[in-house]
Amino acid sequence: MTFLQRWFAWYLEVEISTEPGTVLTWQWLLRSPIPGVPFWVVAMSLLAVFAAVLWSRQRSVEATPRERRRTWRLQLAAVLLLLLILGRFAIQVRLTGLPSLLVLVDTSASMQLEDDYSSREASLLRNQLTMATVTGPVSDRQRLKIAQKVLLQGQGEWLRELQKHYRVVLRPVADGMEAPSSPDRETDHSPEIAKAIERLTARGVRTNLRAALKESLQSQWGQAPAAVVILTDGNSSIDPQDRLTAGWRELGRHRPPVFAVGIGSTTAGRNVEVTEVVPPGLAFVGDSFVVRARLEGTGVAGETVVVQLVDQRTGQLLDSHEAELSALVEDPGRAGAEVTFRHVAETSGPMTLEVRCLPVPGEEQLLDNVLQSRLWVRSAQLRVLLVESVPRWEFRHLKSALERDPSVQLNTVLLESDPEFVREDRTALPFPPRTSEEWQQYDVIVWGGVSLDQLHVPREALDEFVAEFGGGLLLLPDRSRSLVEDFAELSPVQLDSAADRHSAEQNPVRIRATLDGRAAACLQFATAGIDAPLTQLPMLDSPPGDVLLRAGAVTLLEADRERGKPVPLLVEQRYGAGLVMVQRFDSTWKWRPLAQGQVYRQYWSQLMRYLGQRKLDTQRPPYELQVNRPQFGPGMPVHL
Repeated sequence: MTFLQRWFAWYLEVEISTEPGTVLTWQWLLRSPIPGVPFWVVAMSLLAVFAAVLWSRQRSVEATPRERRRTWRLQLAAVLLLLLILGRFAIQVRLTGLPSLLVLVDTSASMQLEDDYSSREASLLRNQLTMATVTGPVSDRQRLKIAQKVLLQGQGEWLRELQKHYRVVLRPVADGMEAPSSPDRETDHSPEIAKAIERLTARGVRTNLRAALKESLQSQWGQAPAAVVILTDGNSSIDPQDRLTAGWRELGRHRPPVFAVGIGSTTAGRNVEVTEVVPPGLAFVGDSFVVRARLEGTGVAGETVVVQLVDQRTGQLLDSHEAELSALVEDPGRAGAEVTFRHVAETSGPMTLEVRCLPVPGEEQLLDNVLQSRLWVRSAQLRVLLVESVPRWEFRHLKSALERDPSVQLNTVLLESDPEFVREDRTALPFPPRTSEEWQQYDVIVWGGVSLDQLHVPREALDEFVAEFGGGLLLLPDRSRSLVEDFAELSPVQLDSAADRHSAEQNPVRIRATLDGRAAACLQFATAGIDAPLTQLPMLDSPPGDVLLRAGAVTLLEADRERGKPVPLLVEQRYGAGLVMVQRFDSTWKWRPLAQGQVYRQYWSQLMRYLGQRKLDTQRPPYELQVNRPQFGPGMPVHL
């Protein structure tokens, strides 16, 4: 290497390798400023012009020979400098030698695990490591130890033989490329790279093979390796988009061959995770509330786990279930299950619920077996307004039940009542609310068989009560009035005029819950002393007239009939900030003998709370941000 080359290498910070077989080549590049014309043609043309100008000036200008020679030199230097500028002069330095081989070793935390191999897998692993004459005990089942034994087999002879044909570059990877334990020029030699392999530790937080491959190739400064070998225990641990195959596709047409060496058992590691907890958000003292939890896991398909609902503050076990994990359709390698808990709130205030999944045998990752959520339990009374035209049976029994409910503050408006009724009954009002402020005092309105015009109540008042204030409205028509026309868009149903001619047919029907009804909090009767109360309820007369559901309406209760579709009996629909329900039967008073009246009382109590929950939601304390696990490591995603 000449002095000029050494100076350029120092100035350009080019690292000169002393590896055997390494050659550093220099090339001077000049490009033609005119496309399609060689540079030498441009140079000769410019020199010819310069020679002509010089010959002309020599004949016309009087000067001494010494002055002429100095002028020629300056002009020639200017022409040569112009040629360098026009030719975009550049120096290309190439480092050639042995092709490089990238060896990536996964050092994520999962590489510390010891797999529980089957007898066949253990025998194959033992034979392979014995044939490789590795150092250290063959019985060590830690994944990283196995990778180290494979690389250092034959007392390092295999590694030395490999370095005769390749420049071996070691890169520890986890969430991308980890910092190398020593500079590349040291780990390129057999003794140093062997020591670097022995010093590897599994300290990474997660596995991101896509970033690991990309960053490792970028560290080669544009020099493509002959191949990439990666020793890992699996795919990305967080996002499927970070898999090795995704990173390989991103490399484009000039991607090098990538060889993945799997470390570990072919059976997925055993782990169960509580992925989601969904509480109601608001519950009432003395009421049963429902909490739903979602479980997912690997290596546990077909197994049964025990899942518990615990009060985090007191440690009290609230409910417990056994759940069978079944394979997921979208990901057969994983299994999942859903669990539904029920509990009766006993005290008011905030409540931290904790869903715990007891560990399965062989499970090592236990932090994801627990997930918390918050619930607000309310003890204040619901303000309910019951509006009716005549004191029919449904009104009398419902009024009596709500009066005896300690969580309900009841007011009634009875259109056709005796004047003494208003003075003697503590719940009676002489007329319904008139202003928006008076309507806003109530949480739930139960509207019976009376039209808006009879009470001189504008429809806009109820629209505002539901849509703006978030109140709950229950339409409870009698057999002479459907209320659908009176409440227009507020009603979840509308009359089917084409089928109205069959309305006279009123056969007894048996009530049953739809799928939405079984999940609704207002139709849970577990505390009533019977398991399936709806099948034991007395048969009801089918409601008059057929109806059509509006868009967004949900049927909770229905009844089958001999011909046609099922008859909707209890339908709900969200309207603005509130909720509107219509109950198309008025004989729930027949349920009173069942379970000593417990079913009847619980049905109406839960229905009132269900209707008033959306308005009371706005009165809860400020929301709290919660995270999905108690501990985190660097780079782990945080779910709020």
